[in-house]
Amino acid sequence: MLVKYRFVVKQKTPSKGNPIKLLLDSCFCLSVLIVVVILNLSGCAKMAPPQGGPIDKISPKVISSTPVNDALLVSEGTKVEILFSEEMDRKSTEQALFLSPYDKMEMDWTGNKLQLDITLQADLTYLLTVGSGARDLRGNVLQEPFQLAFSTGSRLDPGSLVGSIYRTDGGSSTAEIFVYDLKYFSAEIVFDEPRYRTQCLTGGRYNFSRLAPGMYRIIAFEDTNRNGHPDREEWIAIPSYDVEVGDTLSHAGDLILAKRDKPQIVLERIVASHSRSVVLFFNESIDLSDISIEIEGLEVGGFFLSEDKHRINIVTEGQQAGQVYQIKLLEYAGKNISGENVFRGNGKLDVTPPRWLGMDDKNIFSDSSLKFIFSEAMENNLPIEMEFPYDEYRQYFGAWRWYSPNQLHFVPAQPWTVGSLVLNVKPKGLQDHSGRSLLDSILIVDVEVIPTYGSISGEVTGHTQDCSVSLHSELYGRKWETRPDVMGRFSFLELPPGSYSIWTYIDEDGDDNWNPGSLKPYVTSEQRVKFNDVINLDSGEHLQNLLLDFSIEQ
Repeated sequence: MLVKYRFVVKQKTPSKGNPIKLLLDSCFCLSVLIVVVILNLSGCAKMAPPQGGPIDKISPKVISSTPVNDALLVSEGTKVEILFSEEMDRKSTEQALFLSPYDKMEMDWTGNKLQLDITLQADLTYLLTVGSGARDLRGNVLQEPFQLAFSTGSRLDPGSLVGSIYRTDGGSSTAEIFVYDLKYFSAEIVFDEPRYRTQCLTGGRYNFSRLAPGMYRIIAFEDTNRNGHPDREEWIAIPSYDVEVGDTLSHAGDLILAKRDKPQIVLERIVASHSRSVVLFFNESIDLSDISIEIEGLEVGGFFLSEDKHRINIVTEGQQAGQVYQIKLLEYAGKNISGENVFRGNGKLDVTPPRWLGMDDKNIFSDSSLKFIFSEAMENNLPIEMEFPYDEYRQYFGAWRWYSPNQLHFVPAQPWTVGSLVLNVKPKGLQDHSGRSLLDSILIVDVEVIPTYGSISGEVTGHTQDCSVSLHSELYGRKWETRPDVMGRFSFLELPPGSYSIWTYIDEDGDDNWNPGSLKPYVTSEQRVKFNDVINLDSGEHLQNLLLDFSIEQ
């Protein structure tokens, strides 16, 4: 900021022949000039803005448009303009720009203003959308998707459509949402251009306004490879029904993004670690319950999964050193696994003592089993010699059960005491298949027993036959499922405190799992309704009257 100073200095004309007076007058003028310069410089320094400052985390937004929203009789030669609150990343913004009905657009930027050159047609409603994938120069996403509707005729299409979109794993992402007008749809989603299109952040609601009346099909997907259409390996949401749009607001069912194809599992390597063990190495993590294994000429006594879930340890009968063995059957989820299928037997004995790896979870509930995990397969005929857990205050009773060759469970006969427990377990005589005992003579178990005094109950309306209600806790990694009674009422009892999500679905195929549908052949998903809010349950709290309504979605 420039600060101006004005000084008026009145001075008598120095007398001729008085050099001392003349020198004093000159010094005075020079001193005044120096003071003015110093004040001017210091004033500017004080008014200057500070250097640096906080990083911009404010989301951009659209502050105006030409034409304005819902404008009628827009000239066919109009240049459409969008003014953002700040300069945008042009590439991401252009990729998030959609025009319905589809037409080519020439784009021209001037600062934070975008001008679109569109060949507008007569008597037609247009919907221009800037999706949530648009970002500013700092990478902040658009505050909310922007939609601009206008017509070159005297009326706007009256329909509107809203819905919600989620991921089955609860994750967040940006999804592409395609709306197909079934009047023009050939059922080839990959090749047909959607009538309407937008982007939306998962975990939120999407909406379309000014739609022409008719029947529509909606799909959503994460376009990770940016090719403009859904691929088998991408997260895809298939609707449970097509939607009729009329003159009022229409509701679409929840779109649930899911992985339809499990990744291809390949057996990369086989190693016989000793005479009673074979290890299979896979390229992906696997679920042990989906595996079937048979080895030609070698009996399989059991198998268990490694901690990283990429290896299966197989317990076999004694192998012959150097003999070639072939895997006769190796299936995952009913499909054959490709890759290496032969190995040479190992005649060496196991000389490494087994180790106790600890508990799979130190936070347990009052009715939970204690799960002891060992480094290798153990003989399963000895747990009766293990002493029951005890502490200085109480003796605990229960039963020991082998869950897998390396995992032993203690099932309590009565509930655990709520609070912190330190239990001592003496593994007397517990050995691996080579007869080697555990190095530890006492296993010290330190667990926290969480109270389960809470409950959640509610009602399913709009549809109760063949429904299932699912409750999920991300904190505890647990899922509860129940079926409502004939009146649609449901309840979950003995719950620990924490945050929960809840939903219901119509189990049409009766397999006790939600079916996400498929694109090709086209199969609709099973209808599913989610309670929108996260449920926070305090210890001992009883939440009632939760409503899961199918009717509002139709």
